[in-house]
Amino acid sequence: MEADTVKQEQRTVLRERFLRMCAAITGQSANICMQEKTNVQCILGHIDIDVQHVQVKDLLTPMGKIPHAVLRLNDVISIQIPDLKHKEY
Repeated sequence: MEADTVKQEQRTVLRERFLRMCAAITGQSANICMQEKTNVQCILGHIDIDVQHVQVKDLLTPMGKIPHAVLRLNDVISIQIPDLKHKEY
């Protein structure tokens, strides 16, 4: 029974860290590498509850600028946040 409690506490800590990270990246400028060798720049918004989509604004693509968009995270290879600004929560 103790092992289950320890695992649950570990999951709780990891979930809290993940949620804090999601909150911290909201509003940050990001460079995103996507499938098909596409690189875009944007300002990150919120991630949906299923961690399938991320809302972005000022999406700069090779085809032009899109004021608001939703990116499928399955299409994202990496997200780089060059100037991460630390927020206290």
